[in-house]
Amino acid sequence: MTIIFYFVLLLEFLFHGYCVYIYCSAIFKDKEKINKIKILLLFLSASIAEFCIYVLFKNTPINMAVTIILTNIVCIISFNVKAILPFFHSIILTGLFAMTELLSIPIINLAVSENYLNNHSINSEIIVSTVSKLIFFIICKVISMISEKESDIKKSIWLFSVPLLSLIDGIAVTSLSDLCGIDNRFNIVIMIFSLTMLAINIVVFAVHESYIKTANENEKIKLLEQRKNLDYEHYKILLNNYDNSRIMIHDFKHHISVINSLAQNENKEALIKYLESFNQSENTSNDFTFTGNKIVDIVISQKFKYCTENGIQFIFNPNNIMFDFVDESDMCCIISNILDNAIEAAEKSSEKIIKTAFFSNEEHSIFFIETENSCDYIPIRKDGKLVTIKSQTQKHGIGLLSVERAIKKYKGEIEYNYSNETKIFKTTIMMHRQ
Repeated sequence: MTIIFYFVLLLEFLFHGYCVYIYCSAIFKDKEKINKIKILLLFLSASIAEFCIYVLFKNTPINMAVTIILTNIVCIISFNVKAILPFFHSIILTGLFAMTELLSIPIINLAVSENYLNNHSINSEIIVSTVSKLIFFIICKVISMISEKESDIKKSIWLFSVPLLSLIDGIAVTSLSDLCGIDNRFNIVIMIFSLTMLAINIVVFAVHESYIKTANENEKIKLLEQRKNLDYEHYKILLNNYDNSRIMIHDFKHHISVINSLAQNENKEALIKYLESFNQSENTSNDFTFTGNKIVDIVISQKFKYCTENGIQFIFNPNNIMFDFVDESDMCCIISNILDNAIEAAEKSSEKIIKTAFFSNEEHSIFFIETENSCDYIPIRKDGKLVTIKSQTQKHGIGLLSVERAIKKYKGEIEYNYSNETKIFKTTIMMHRQ
């Protein structure tokens, strides 16, 4: 029976480690040095060490000290933070757990006799441990949900009915055991029940988090598609205007000839009438042919115009590269988003310069788009990807996601480099001709 008891207690220590992991992952989010699975394994390993210390000494002050030290060490290894911060949170966690241990005793006393807890039986230890860990789990989840700004707590609050109902069921079973007496068979029932309660809570919240993650990813994909379609439709309109402008330029010499003829004949009324009918609403002074690819030319033309109006030096070198193997909507998405990000950074910098170039390898099988822009701040990265510095992160950073998705069709890759010395941020996109 003792072996079974310690096995159940070990599993409860592991549950406690999982709760600490939930808390720390929320507090130190976006600062992982290693992946989340390895971090979780480190916290669970620390819980096993705490369990061993508990079995050897069974001394509360020693257990608390060990918990603080191990939690602090794991946080330093797992997260890119200074020692003082995890030490502070280690003390908070230990204090919270001690509070839940104390809180669980009066809760159980409401349902059972005091002698039940004073006899230090296996049942009483398991029940007190289970109730305290459920309360600790609720506290850690609440803190985690508050820390995650994108989480909608109101929609998830119903989930806490699961641990609350587990607490009620635990107290009910404890009350029943107090009435029926204590024997080994009932001890086993209590242990199985306690483990089942803890497992159900983990599964329910894990499934919910997986659902939320999937829903967020779907929303990002939806926003990505909407942005891509809007960009492409916008540039199709610009392309139509571009074609109309070229026709107008082509016909302009004929208009000049007619105007000249009317002026020479001194036919003032006809000249005025002709000029009034002449549509001067088209302004083509900022439309240029750079590459021969109409979509690219329109995008570059518009970005060039914007940069000129806002004091940004824009240098473009197409190197006679057409990118004719890339779908128009994909090319529109890639060029417009990369240049939008470059312009946004250049506007906030002191140098204000953007350089974009197209080139390929000698076999013309691999093509590159390289953009350099001035940038006075060091970009933030996570898992090798750029992280937006804007608020409402879920609705920003979609442009780069859209670019990454587009270049995947062409076995493409995107690479970012930043020079602290020159304060230049460089984006290099590589795509294979299919």
